Amino acid sequence: MFNLSWHDILLAISGLASAWGIILLLKRESLEDHQEIDESDAAEETLLRMAFIYWVVYCSTVVLQKFGGDFPHTYLVTLKLTGMLTYLLTFCCILGLPLHLLEARQQPQSK
Repeated sequence: MFNLSWHDILLAISGLASAWGIILLLKRESLEDHQEIDESDAAEETLLRMAFIYWVVYCSTVVLQKFGGDFPHTYLVTLKLTGMLTYLLTFCCILGLPLHLLEARQQPQSK
């Protein structure tokens, strides 16, 4: 039997929550097909989607690293690099969201 720590359980819960967030964003997009979205809202939604998707990929790589003991060394190294890259990309997306909102507020409204 596998020994799961509290970190692994929290990671699994956050991965499932991110997958649920992706589903909710896709449902919202399908409901708003006929409405015109401005560029700022589209960029914000794209940043949210990217953050959720990167986090799901990160959680998947951590699970595969933990339970993939029979994988060859090159696959494990690839999983570690993918995990590191997606962790950094998630951080950049999360950092970019408030910066994008600040920039959108400071732009003059041209309507």
